Amino acid sequence: MSWIFEIIIGFAILIAANFFWSAIRAVPFQRKLIQSSDEIKKLIAFIGEDKLKSEGKTVEPAFGSYSNNIIILLSVGIRTMDKVRNISVFATIVLLIVSFAINPWFALINFALFMLIGLMDVHSYIKNSMASDIESVILNIYKWNKVDHSACMYFCTEEKPYLRVLYQAVTELL
Repeated sequence: MSWIFEIIIGFAILIAANFFWSAIRAVPFQRKLIQSSDEIKKLIAFIGEDKLKSEGKTVEPAFGSYSNNIIILLSVGIRTMDKVRNISVFATIVLLIVSFAINPWFALINFALFMLIGLMDVHSYIKNSMASDIESVILNIYKWNKVDHSACMYFCTEEKPYLRVLYQAVTELL
């Protein structure tokens, strides 16, 4: 009978591990995406330059300024992933404790399953979420650059230098 509980706990560990490792990889994936001109070009090509230009014209500084828009858009997904990471690690600890109470060997197996999931690549839903956030940032950079080129360039190259490659790609391609 205990093996049924262990199978259920094992599946729950796999789900929690999936969320945990995805959340851990979200920040490096986002940084890699915005700092790779090749990836940005692929993203712009996938979305379509014409679509970005038409949508970019309608963007307004919803959070007080374009710079606030950009900062919030980049951080909201990361903050969400931080919460997902915290909840999933808590769930994993609880599940491992329950598993250990049933059988210490099962707890070891479940821990190994948790670590095994860590070897997987970034999941597609994380990639899609981050790409969607970057698309919104691209729209803001495009519009801001049209409205106030010098302020946009200063922000993206001096204040937030990690946006330099993204800024250059957007201004070159759009």
